[in-house]
Amino acid sequence: MQTQRAKARAIEMPKVADLIYFGTLTGIAVIMPFFPFQGVTGPIVNAIILIAVIILGLNKALLICLLPSMIAFSTGLFPVVLAPMIPFIILGNMVLAFVFSKLYKNNFWVAVGLAAFAKFVFIFLAGKILITFFINSQVSSKILAMISWPQLLTALAGGVIAYTFLKIIKRI
Repeated sequence: MQTQRAKARAIEMPKVADLIYFGTLTGIAVIMPFFPFQGVTGPIVNAIILIAVIILGLNKALLICLLPSMIAFSTGLFPVVLAPMIPFIILGNMVLAFVFSKLYKNNFWVAVGLAAFAKFVFIFLAGKILITFFINSQVSSKILAMISWPQLLTALAGGVIAYTFLKIIKRI
């Protein structure tokens, strides 16, 4: 009888831990858009995504990818002119999570670099196409500046933050 209870507790504990991690990571991802400085928000959101991949797995990390941009737009924190980019930014975060999930077990830093580069390329190309068709040239250079190299840098910085955190909690 006690053995069955111990087994039940052992089965339940990882689920509870996963819920706590998921809730905490999701909470941070939801709060971050309220800090409107991309140099802070971007690295932390990217770190959250990478940490979620390792601790929770790809599927839960993909759920977290949906939130920051949606929250930022729905609360008016996202510039209206960038609204057409929201699906592509979400997909870019998903690209980051997917590429990282396939590579991190072999080499964390190569995974971060390639995932960050894939995210950057995806968002930049999507932005170039959208700007060409939907946005006037007066604001296009500012938008391109937001969706180009900062995406790469914030994803790489997120990798450093994620590595530091995961090292502290002994997950890598």
